[in-house]
Amino acid sequence: MRIGIFGGTFNPIHFGHLRPVEEIRMQFSLHRIYFVLANIPPHKRENNLVSAKERYSILKYAVKDNPFFFASSIEMRRKKPSYSFDTIKYFKKKYPDDEIFFIMGSDAFAEFDTWFKYEKISALVDIIVMLRENFKCDNEFTAKLGYEKKGNYLTNDFGKKVFFINVTRFDISSSMIRDLISKKESVKYFLPQKCLNYIVKKKLYTEKESQ
Repeated sequence: MRIGIFGGTFNPIHFGHLRPVEEIRMQFSLHRIYFVLANIPPHKRENNLVSAKERYSILKYAVKDNPFFFASSIEMRRKKPSYSFDTIKYFKKKYPDDEIFFIMGSDAFAEFDTWFKYEKISALVDIIVMLRENFKCDNEFTAKLGYEKKGNYLTNDFGKKVFFINVTRFDISSSMIRDLISKKESVKYFLPQKCLNYIVKKKLYTEKESQ
């Protein structure tokens, strides 16, 4: 199989996450994509970060109707920060004969050299970067990561690649959704209705974030 891994805090997940990943699935003919919920994100310190259990419940509703999408709680089982390196090792062990792709946004890739054991990640998997406007990957940064340019992708000495893919951009963010909910304004059509129903039922994000 060809398997994708897409991690995030998903606080909450929304169509700005789901549609681009669906486009990646189609373009790369992926058989499964695991949405991996970050329990204790090492790079993000968000205000109004609801519990991993609640975010995971929302995530499960979001992927329920797509037979190619799966919610993963692997990082919730760890009490330490959610490092992608450990998660990738887990999936490599679980699917030793399959092709693994690690999916991330261009904002995350721009900080990839700060990630825990990023050199080992680049030796283990191919990376798919979902592009945002004005993203530039200069030669100095590419060399620091151990890649060289080959046409429209990067490659390294381990034969692993980085693909840069244009996807549909949505002017939606989790922080915007949280802010609207705290103001008692509508967030309908920003995220799946089943997710919204759960958020309303549990009264999540109702307190305005501290500035």
